[in-house]
Amino acid sequence: MILNTAAGTEQWEIDNPKHIQQPLIQSIVNELHGIGTCPSTGESAARTSRIMDALLANYYK
Repeated sequence: MILNTAAGTEQWEIDNPKHIQQPLIQSIVNELHGIGTCPSTGESAARTSRIMDALLANYYK
């Protein structure tokens, strides 16, 4: 990941897990079993969808 700002450039190497969606899926399974809380909700999904739509609006015009 590279971040370019007026102050300079920063770069990070972040390894993806073998199965990129596994941590989220596991949190859902854990919540369904009553042993955890999933951070994703319908509300957070709708918010993310609105943001993605706004970011891509010019691309899809």
